[in-house]
Amino acid sequence: MNDQFIERAFLLAEESLGQVSPRPSVGAVIIKDNKLISEGKTDPQPGNHAEVNAINKCNEDIVNSTLICTLEPHSYHGVSPPCTEAIIKSGIKKVICPIEDPNPKVSGNGFRQLIHAGIEIERNFSKKHIKRAKKIIEGFEKSLVHKIPFISLKIASSIDGKISTNSNQSKWITSEKSRNYGRLLRSKYDAVMTGINTIESDNPQLTFRDKNDNNTGYPRHKIVLDSNGKINQDAKIFDSKEKTIVFTTDKNKINFKKNNLEIFEVGNIDGRTNLSEIMKILNNLGIHKILVESGNILNTELIKKNFVDKVYFFISPKIIGGDKTSVGDIGIQNIKDIIMLRDLEYKYLDEDILLSGYIKEKNNVFRNN
Repeated sequence: MNDQFIERAFLLAEESLGQVSPRPSVGAVIIKDNKLISEGKTDPQPGNHAEVNAINKCNEDIVNSTLICTLEPHSYHGVSPPCTEAIIKSGIKKVICPIEDPNPKVSGNGFRQLIHAGIEIERNFSKKHIKRAKKIIEGFEKSLVHKIPFISLKIASSIDGKISTNSNQSKWITSEKSRNYGRLLRSKYDAVMTGINTIESDNPQLTFRDKNDNNTGYPRHKIVLDSNGKINQDAKIFDSKEKTIVFTTDKNKINFKKNNLEIFEVGNIDGRTNLSEIMKILNNLGIHKILVESGNILNTELIKKNFVDKVYFFISPKIIGGDKTSVGDIGIQNIKDIIMLRDLEYKYLDEDILLSGYIKEKNNVFRNN
């Protein structure tokens, strides 16, 4: 197995993150005589899957070639025909793939169909490759299994854990390089979520702009939790074309309309929007992976309700002091109950450090929702 071709398939899959939900992002390459002869990645619905794109783009003799794909080929008639049919018809002789599709409609059936047609299947991947493949589809899998989106918190703080001064100044605690990386993260998620307090205090656009400062159109959705319907029609979040979804407990309080605005009324729990109801609605909308950029209140509620799967901490070597922390009281009294992160990754961004990790399973949403 040639690592350079596997790497290319992974990169193609990662390029499509944030662009193709509710589909999983997949990368595919076709090789023959140790040469890459075609490649493809997932299109948004109703376009083609990665494997079909790679087959259709191939301008060389595809017979007896090898397909490397990051997820088991789709094997049933849905929005698109089965990828397995296209693979079998193409004359490809071997498929190399690290993981099964967690969708019960596939879940090994794709591999079985290909084997039945005489195509060799190779799944001898390293743990590192399998982990990477699963990471690419983590939002898709969370949606399938738990019927709610995968949630990541993005937090920028001083080294003593503060997100602003006591007078609520926060621009800028972290470096420009950290902020640019944080914006890039947005583009890899289906949506970015915030609370009305952040909209009122920071008036963010919540977009990802390219190096020429042009809006890329990603993330495709922006989500605002606004229990009392306070959002202003002139808020910058409406300045770009991406859809903004507002959740409130009283739709009648938002008395304006916009082409890129959708309002959902949800239940009221202790003066706040019902997070469980919100998560189910978002999942039904095909939004499977959400980056939360908010303040103490929403961060705290999401953690308390066990909705958080991953955290990105952008930590700047500054001391601010005070009580403006990223997370408030989450009810922990004993050390044994503290929330731990796993699979930690570190990245230097000028003088800052980005620490990211997943919430350990005993504390996260897989446990009791």
